[in-house]
Amino acid sequence: AQSPISDVGSYKLLVDGKILNQEYQVVSIDVQRSFNKIASARLLILDGDPAKQLFKISNNEVAFTPGKVIEIKLGYHEKDFSVFKGIIIRHSIRSKKKKQSFLILEAKESPIKMTIGRKNRSFYGKSDFEICGELTDNYGLKLEMDKTNFKHPEMIQHSVTDWDFLVFRAEMNGMLVLTEGETLKIKKPGIASTAT
Repeated sequence: AQSPISDVGSYKLLVDGKILNQEYQVVSIDVQRSFNKIASARLLILDGDPAKQLFKISNNEVAFTPGKVIEIKLGYHEKDFSVFKGIIIRHSIRSKKKKQSFLILEAKESPIKMTIGRKNRSFYGKSDFEICGELTDNYGLKLEMDKTNFKHPEMIQHSVTDWDFLVFRAEMNGMLVLTEGETLKIKKPGIASTAT
């Protein structure tokens, strides 16, 4: 029989590969992952005294600076598995009079880099598989995609982010995009496929 202690869910937060202070009181961890969207995470951590305007963790913890890489591991029976790894994009405080205040951290997986700036470019004699590979290579991302064979004489990307263009090309081939850390999976949905 499992001991009562091992039945309790567990978590670990790592920033730039280092485990964060285990004494922080994490109130909630919310990870959102869906097709054709970049996975995100939101953490709520008890922090500070609004009456004194003191927010110890927020003011002193450099690990929570936007741009840092945060990894969330969740587990059960004392085994933790990575469920999210991404970039901190927002760091804020939520406080109300005579109520507990919270540090709010928001993060997005690495493909968020593909959303910065609208681009214009042309691709000649390339398949969508090759185009998507070129787009992800520009950001150091890994691509797992069902191969496409048709080569476009010319394909134009006009005033659109690399992320939106990639999703559009996937949709034109009847595929879905799923982000997992630094990997983009672009595949056709299969009714008979088993979950992984």
